Amino acid sequence: MQANAATPAEALFIAKVAFRELNNTSSEPAVLYNDLMRLVSQHAPSNSKELMAKINASLPLRKQYMVLVRCQRFTQSQALAAASSKEEMPLRQNQDFSLKFKRDSVEHSQIFALLHITHPTDSHSAYPVVLNVISGEQCERIEFPPLIDGASQCLFDQSDKALQLLLDADAEISIMP
Repeated sequence: MQANAATPAEALFIAKVAFRELNNTSSEPAVLYNDLMRLVSQHAPSNSKELMAKINASLPLRKQYMVLVRCQRFTQSQALAAASSKEEMPLRQNQDFSLKFKRDSVEHSQIFALLHITHPTDSHSAYPVVLNVISGEQCERIEFPPLIDGASQCLFDQSDKALQLLLDADAEISIMP
């Protein structure tokens, strides 16, 4: 009974937020549900950085975005207990994927994030792999290059905000289909 009651409530919430954004008289464009759907998919709009900043600044938008990520994800890794030594980089792993971090041996301020998906979809090999990281009051959308033989990698500077979210043991990482 409650599952059926949640659907009209969600629709009302989405309509209310969209109506408020459309009636907003500021000169900045509104963030609509379609923008959120495109951010969750591989086909992000060109202004995705600005949209993510607006999402992180608005609690209703952030909640909508988190619900969409959780409904549309391919696989996810919940927050983990922090149990790591000072020498090793953290590892995120489950039965569907692993995310390892390795420091560059030449440039120590650069860190490789190595993503391996056990059973990838066709879109993971054709399009960039989208990781949505949700940590506390912060959401981030990170794109890895398309998979080759089930693996991909990204290079980050150690001070990069996206890398800090990936390394956060309290963060939930979702890989989108």
